[in-house]
Amino acid sequence: MSKLRKLAVVVLLSPFAANADIINGSFENGLSGWSRIGATGAVGQVGPFGATAGDRHALLETSVEVDPVREAVDYSNDGGGGDELISDLVGLPRITVANPFFDEDPIWGPTITTTLFELARQDLVPGREEFGPLGPCYDHTEADACFDDGGAAIWQTFDARAGSVVSFDFNFISNEGPFQITDAAFVTLSGPGLAAAILLADSRGNGVSAIDDTLPYGYSLFSDVTYGPATGYESLSLTITESGPITLGFTVLNSSDSQGGSGLLIDNLRLTTVPEPGILALLGIGMAGMGFARNRRKT
Repeated sequence: MSKLRKLAVVVLLSPFAANADIINGSFENGLSGWSRIGATGAVGQVGPFGATAGDRHALLETSVEVDPVREAVDYSNDGGGGDELISDLVGLPRITVANPFFDEDPIWGPTITTTLFELARQDLVPGREEFGPLGPCYDHTEADACFDDGGAAIWQTFDARAGSVVSFDFNFISNEGPFQITDAAFVTLSGPGLAAAILLADSRGNGVSAIDDTLPYGYSLFSDVTYGPATGYESLSLTITESGPITLGFTVLNSSDSQGGSGLLIDNLRLTTVPEPGILALLGIGMAGMGFARNRRKT
């Protein structure tokens, strides 16, 4: 093998050997590699929903049960938390926004400091049905009390390059009706120059995917609550805009009530990494050299 062809092979192999990846993205090893809070674990079939990659998928539930009623791998429930605690854990900042009802009711002050979860839900002011499509919070003690307890989340940090793509499958399940307080599920990304909470779905039909009332009812998650309906499994891809350590999180939040609950199934996480520009240039040189070597051999 010529020196030029050796260089080409090294350049072709080295970027893939060095790439960061998502650990245990199909949850076949329980939640190994993931940090977590709340009722979380890996399960097999849930009602009509099977895993989309392998035999297991991750399940997060707004559950207050101590022990699950279904078989789970690597199950844990530490009681969960609200949006503020989970926001801190997954690396999201607090956001201060103007209070749109300050002139009408100045009790909250001219600004409100809240989380990206609440901003994604557009439900900033307790008791104000006029603000946003998702209805009011019914706890008037603080401005961000909607998601005050019982939430669950999993998250993982990995190195990524700008332009890389995170893909995953999700399924939001709830027994909250459309006129009850809104439970909701999110995907979050945080890192250098990046902070985002994307509403995947909620119990009022908002988000990336809407609840499908035609799907089967009558199954349980971790708790013995009977569930349905659900969004069914949907796929979503997100492009990383900045290079560096990225924290990817999945969260299901409970909205200020103890009646009913919701869950989030996650599976088939993939990270598609783009090579660095310098490596791409070397790849081009290497491939040209390999072609040149082949051409010389034919003459």
